[in-house]
Amino acid sequence: MATRQVQHLADDRGEFVRRPDSQPLDAHVVRLAMVLSGGAAFLIFASIVQDLGQAHLFSATTPDKIWLLDIDSEESVFNWFSSMVLFVDALLLFLVASGRHVQHLSFATHWYVLAIGFVGLSFDETASLHEKLSGVLHKGLHTSGVFEFAWVIPALIFCALLFLFYIPFLRALPARVAKALFLAGLLYVGGAVGVEMIAGPIYQHLGLNSTPYRIAATIEETMEISGALLLAFLVGWNLTTLAGGKIGAPTAVGR
Repeated sequence: MATRQVQHLADDRGEFVRRPDSQPLDAHVVRLAMVLSGGAAFLIFASIVQDLGQAHLFSATTPDKIWLLDIDSEESVFNWFSSMVLFVDALLLFLVASGRHVQHLSFATHWYVLAIGFVGLSFDETASLHEKLSGVLHKGLHTSGVFEFAWVIPALIFCALLFLFYIPFLRALPARVAKALFLAGLLYVGGAVGVEMIAGPIYQHLGLNSTPYRIAATIEETMEISGALLLAFLVGWNLTTLAGGKIGAPTAVGR
């Protein structure tokens, strides 16, 4: 039988390690991410079909819409589903953070911050706090155009500061993990903030139910959920590795 060896991925101190034997928990998380991806694809497809029917069979302003299927509605199944995916991400990030914390490995705090951040994102997805903030800022600052949804202004500042804070963290990760994590963040922020800025002038001039705005909203939500799901796949596939080889608190060993 071949001797099992521990392979260091990136860090000279051996903080990121991969064991060639399979990790059952990692496999379960990856399967969960696949199920969630299938659910997201179905809900996005259902919303697109409804939008096509709305555009070609009915008036664009008709109230005859199934809001539970609307990808951009606060009361939709997709909104609840997105909140659930973000919370799953938060749990996975917390597992990594706790694993690194109990072993006194570096950057545990960064993982904890990410976990707390995703709990906040999950809550915001349900409570729509950023939309309420947007209304206040819009009235106070009289924003328009790309800043029609005024919440993107503090979001841009916050994202820039957060990125600067996480530069050392990304550099310490294995290159492939860092690239995938950056891509997940880029997809999520690019959809939530970037496409939102593009949708602002469309909403201002054409309205909520116009076809261009519906397309922008679908792209935005698809990018957001894709970034969240990519993070679930990334952390799930490397869960034991990123946690330093251990998940949760260490068990006591008898003398």
